[in-house]
Amino acid sequence: MLFKVWKEIKNFQAHLIHAHVMGWTSTLAYFLSNTSQTPFLISEHWSGYHKKGYAQLKSTSKILRKISAKKAKKISVVSHFLKDDMVKCGIKGNYTIIGNVVDGIALEIEKNKSFSYVFAGDLIQETKNVKGIIEAFSEILKHHKDIKLEIIGDGKDLKNYKALSNRLKLSNHISFHGNRNNEYIFKTLSQSHVLILNSYFETFSVICAEALLCGIPVISTKCGGPESFLNDKTGILIDIDNKKQLITAMECMINNHNQYEPEKLKSMAHQFSMHNIGKKINQEYILALN
Repeated sequence: MLFKVWKEIKNFQAHLIHAHVMGWTSTLAYFLSNTSQTPFLISEHWSGYHKKGYAQLKSTSKILRKISAKKAKKISVVSHFLKDDMVKCGIKGNYTIIGNVVDGIALEIEKNKSFSYVFAGDLIQETKNVKGIIEAFSEILKHHKDIKLEIIGDGKDLKNYKALSNRLKLSNHISFHGNRNNEYIFKTLSQSHVLILNSYFETFSVICAEALLCGIPVISTKCGGPESFLNDKTGILIDIDNKKQLITAMECMINNHNQYEPEKLKSMAHQFSMHNIGKKINQEYILALN
């Protein structure tokens, strides 16, 4: 495949090369740049630098990543958290921070009658810790009967979460929606009162930015990426794997969610619009060409 891509690109005289995700793409960009003197940039999104996936790569792959990173005009990453993880792995280069694109339309629809928490993401315990959300919700339910928890997504731990929900007798209060498209997610976010992210780590967290775009506050762990745009004006930040803080934050939101003005939350998400992220990428292209 690499050879076929090489042949195709050789027929096209590019002024600039943009490699997305390090690996064979960044290696190819590096070799093309060497032979044609064409400047190149790299965008990286991989969370494997934090999860020790990088340590499991072959030595050749590690060396080529380090060389291509050093020779690239810029390495674009979605957060300082990802940059720090890459630097710790020995990948040095000229870094720039450009967030993910958050594209969608906030719906002006009526809120759920019951106070609603929502989670959306992969149902994988070692990264998202949805178990902690369900257990905290069970504690909140002891004092607030008219509340709901919407869980959107699929993954290897879905059965475990459903079993936990049944064991804690939460079936009438928790809805498992499965995998859904963006339109469905935006509708559910708009109808809900607060998003919960209880992850152990995130390089960015698009769902947090989407929640802001829908005008709802966010309870999030301080898990890396989200802190780059979340603060006390967007919701509540808590420590990783701290059920006590999560329960306190969830309780606080029932009484205080109205203090977060939807229009102000939406305006904070506009920095990640396709237009604004496109402008930042364009600026990097111009710098690389000059």
